[in-house]
Amino acid sequence: MKIFTSGILLLLLGSSLTASAQSLVPEKRSSFGIGPSIGYDYKLQGFSYGANMMYEYRINSHWAAFAALNYEQTIKNINHAAYFNTVGGQWYHHVASANLGMRYYFDKFYMSGSLGLGYDNKKITLNDGWKINDVNGFGLHRSFGFGYQFDLRNQGALEVEVGVSGTNASMKSMATFRYLFR
Repeated sequence: MKIFTSGILLLLLGSSLTASAQSLVPEKRSSFGIGPSIGYDYKLQGFSYGANMMYEYRINSHWAAFAALNYEQTIKNINHAAYFNTVGGQWYHHVASANLGMRYYFDKFYMSGSLGLGYDNKKITLNDGWKINDVNGFGLHRSFGFGYQFDLRNQGALEVEVGVSGTNASMKSMATFRYLFR
């Protein structure tokens, strides 16, 4: 019995010297982000702004998959000489999209690309009260960008991303600022 107990103690001591400890803090594999976007619409030649939400799942230290919901709006003042024989107005372009994509991380710097379904809605509102629907419809939404993550003290992060995004009806250069909850 004494030899058996001594053998078990030796086995436990040997395994404790070669074992590696597991971290008490679990690795954060997923995050949720939300933030504003600003940019420039090439086709309408107007200022764009919007918001987005994103869920990201880190596959490993370099790759992550994400799903995103985006909303962007561009407003452009129009004059009657260029578009209509009437008073001027405003051209509104709204884009809502749902995208799936991948990211590749180089430590805190990353490249990002996504494809999804986008809905374009263009409306013209003239100063005399007339409203005209220009283009409404679904199409392929795509985006490509580069970004950087700044870690915060509360285990969250702030992301700054620049790139291009849009549908066939309109492409935009965009800058996105996103807070990540981890």
